[in-house]
Amino acid sequence: MLGIDAANAAGRALLELAPDLAGSLPDSDGDAFCTVRGASYVVHRGPLASGGASTGTVLTFQESRAVERLDRTLRSRQRVQQFNARYRLEDMVGASESMQRVRALVQRYARSDATVLILGESGTGKEMVAQSMHQLSARRDFAFVAINCGAFPEALQESELFGYEEGAFTGARKGGKAGLIEVAHRGTLFLDEIGEMPLSLQSRLLRVLQEREVVRLGSTEPTRVDIRVVAATHRALTEGIEAGRFRADLYYRLNILSIALPPLRERPTDLLPLAVELLLQAAAREPRLAALADPLQRYAWPGNVRELQNVIERIAVELAAMETDADSETGSEALITRDMLRSIAPEIAEPPHSRTKKAALTLRERSRHVEADEIRAALAAHEGDRDAVCDALGISKTTLWRKLNAAR
Repeated sequence: MLGIDAANAAGRALLELAPDLAGSLPDSDGDAFCTVRGASYVVHRGPLASGGASTGTVLTFQESRAVERLDRTLRSRQRVQQFNARYRLEDMVGASESMQRVRALVQRYARSDATVLILGESGTGKEMVAQSMHQLSARRDFAFVAINCGAFPEALQESELFGYEEGAFTGARKGGKAGLIEVAHRGTLFLDEIGEMPLSLQSRLLRVLQEREVVRLGSTEPTRVDIRVVAATHRALTEGIEAGRFRADLYYRLNILSIALPPLRERPTDLLPLAVELLLQAAAREPRLAALADPLQRYAWPGNVRELQNVIERIAVELAAMETDADSETGSEALITRDMLRSIAPEIAEPPHSRTKKAALTLRERSRHVEADEIRAALAAHEGDRDAVCDALGISKTTLWRKLNAAR
């Protein structure tokens, strides 16, 4: 390492042999960084003991690149159980054309490391899509880390995402803490409700996406990370850009690949198979599902799959209780009647006409914003060349202008 013959070095002072090391070595037991002949090393200083007494000092030099490789290996192995993905592609129920398209995109995008933006209303299964993509990817053996950007206050979100060093703030854990971005090393980082992330953190996230490194709070040393980022939102991010709440450069970094999830009301043929699956999970098997077919299909499901799951769970619990009562009194099976349904789940028993108009309006608005998002992404990809965008999307300049303005 020093370029000095060992026979000529024995018995001489280290700093006499390598004066460039002066000021770079640890003053006490511990670690430091130094550069020797253009190479970077981590230097560890420890005592040389003989007969229980310290008789000197041992300096151990290790190439920083080797330490970095070891650090990556250790971090990838220290996965916590809570950071495993539970859902797989086969858990996505539905044979509609729109769901088949979603599954095809998940399989295609799983082969890439490019960032993905998942668009969809609340309850459409955005995290299930992200987990399915992770399970199909080459990162499946590493962590799937999910964080809801709207669930934490800004200060807590910063420390959770980026981590912190000991003493970075009052109450900081001794020894510091790795952030969720570091925990996701070699795996997938899922940022749910990315539109809720504060502007101050958006700039730090942009640097992570650009440089693939993270700096903990209270530190100046960047840590390299190998992550695949998947973000999700139920909002039109372009509206946030226009309102100054979301960075345009971050949007274009996130919207490399995109998946738009259809709301439940747009795929009525999937509703009954989905209800069967949820009932099977809630009550093993429920043959009385046929009585629910009409009210389930007439309801607009503003809460999408999450709302359906809650209603099914509620009905299954009530049926089980009614069955117990019926057995004890008459020995007959409890039946689903309109009155019973009205008392258990009035939202699907009552006429949905008042909701239909609102749901249709929401769908039109959503379609306009999704189209505008795709057009803006195409404009960015073609560096603002509208002719190239029109050719790529198969639309005229008039249509392009109209669709951009219709979403404002």
